[in-house]
Amino acid sequence: LRRDPQRDAPTGEPQPAPVTASLRAAARTPTPWLYEELARRIGPDAFPKALNALRYGAADLSVTPVDRMWLGETEGGLRLSPVEQVDFLARLKRGELPTSAESQARALDILPADKTPEGEITVKGGECGPAEGPKVAWAVGWVERQGRSTLFAAAETDPDATFADVSARTRTLLRALSLLPPEKP
Repeated sequence: LRRDPQRDAPTGEPQPAPVTASLRAAARTPTPWLYEELARRIGPDAFPKALNALRYGAADLSVTPVDRMWLGETEGGLRLSPVEQVDFLARLKRGELPTSAESQARALDILPADKTPEGEITVKGGECGPAEGPKVAWAVGWVERQGRSTLFAAAETDPDATFADVSARTRTLLRALSLLPPEKP
């Protein structure tokens, strides 16, 4: 996708150059503008309908613009529990979403995965919440190891928590449960 920073730049100011990014890059590095642009392109009428068809939480756009709904900045917007996240990932991995098999395969392919000699862990996460007040840092994904796939969702409401914190703690827990191999000294 391409971001047009001129749309949001104040008039009379130097205009920044357009920025481009792929969904693969956005899955690995925080790129909120890409998701905002996607949401704008889909539109405020179609976006909640698509989320509903996917059974991906509940979206209330009555008080939140479509391009800000997942950030948790206001009451309303997108609400999605960890259980709903795991259910969504399970249906995605099984190819049971109401989208093409090709779209589901591409979605799985772009998610960041770390390979180990004994398997693989896929983790996607982020942070959301109001501009002032407690944030939620979250991580969702799965571990493929010894022929098993274990899905997980973790969230932390500590005001200073980051995705990196939640990801590290989740990996520690997965190691304690023998779902990931022990860390090498």
